[in-house]
Amino acid sequence: MRNQRTQWALTKEEMKNCVWLRPELVAQIEFTEWTPDGHLRHSKFVGLREDKEAGGVVRESVLAR
Repeated sequence: MRNQRTQWALTKEEMKNCVWLRPELVAQIEFTEWTPDGHLRHSKFVGLREDKEAGGVVRESVLAR
């Protein structure tokens, strides 16, 4: 069986060279939907939000009607 990974996935060796950053800015993004694998579809940068702290941002959930 062939090991498949996405083009964005990193190996353990590649991860050792990563530098993790602390989020400081919050961006407003418009999009049509979340894909089944958790990506944004048709996303568009709207602007930066100065009224929100980066540490308090979470993924919004869909409200049932």
